[in-house]
Amino acid sequence: MNQSLAVIIVDDLKFNRFAIRGILKHFTCEIFEANNGQEALDLLKVLKQSKVLMLLDIEMPILNGIEVLKILKEQPPQNLFVVITSSNDYFHYRNELQYFDVLGYLEKPIEKKSISQFIEYVLKN
Repeated sequence: MNQSLAVIIVDDLKFNRFAIRGILKHFTCEIFEANNGQEALDLLKVLKQSKVLMLLDIEMPILNGIEVLKILKEQPPQNLFVVITSSNDYFHYRNELQYFDVLGYLEKPIEKKSISQFIEYVLKN
């Protein structure tokens, strides 16, 4: 089965996007970047891949990760899988995040082994 996977790296810090992109280049996927939540939502509207994995930071300007999740909950796109990425603010938002359908959590700095488990899951489901 030929599955087309897009990964959207949503993070306001260029260094974090660069580091995650470096890990993702070892996988068969198209990689997109968004500087904030609004850019990520705009990207979702135009992506044609059969599956999308969004690596979503929580703390960002314009629309933060929680605000993006609220919008996605109202009209959830099909075949979208969201993984929260964070260095330390995850625990601060843990109670709020339990109300959203997220696949999991990756702590920064992200490791190849951790992200590969999510990619494998998305491709199988």
